[in-house]
Amino acid sequence: MVTKEQERKALAKIEAILAELGEDSYVGMAMKGVIDDAKQNIENDWGMSYYDRWEESEKKLARAKAEMAEQFARAEELEKRCVLLQAAVMTVDEMGDIAGLIADHRYVCFDEKNRTAEKIVEFAEEPQGLAFKEAVANNRRAAANEEKCRLVLEMLDKYEVKVGKL
Repeated sequence: MVTKEQERKALAKIEAILAELGEDSYVGMAMKGVIDDAKQNIENDWGMSYYDRWEESEKKLARAKAEMAEQFARAEELEKRCVLLQAAVMTVDEMGDIAGLIADHRYVCFDEKNRTAEKIVEFAEEPQGLAFKEAVANNRRAAANEEKCRLVLEMLDKYEVKVGKL
């Protein structure tokens, strides 16, 4: 086995040859940084080289390119989903038109509730009769629908949707 001292002497000879050739020689250019690596390897018992780092860099680059390709594919997929979602979202004007329809329906429900309340009073003498029971059921349904409309309009109002007219 070669000792560290033998390695240092061999490295000194190589440094001398490279110095004689000059940094601008082909060999000098190819060996740039190699002497420093060799010195660190000797002192620290490492086994690194520019070639090893280059190979590892190539592997990292390949992984980064693969990751980048995956991210681009993911971005394209998200962009497609975004386009679909944008197409599915109502505009503020469309929401206003719907709010207008709901407001109109609320008034219809209000009128129905009042009309059926009158029927309840009219048929109150026969609370077991079919007409009374239908009037009560219709009144409750109209009141529930009016309340649903009120709640939806209240929610839309939080988003500052203005009631539109179709």
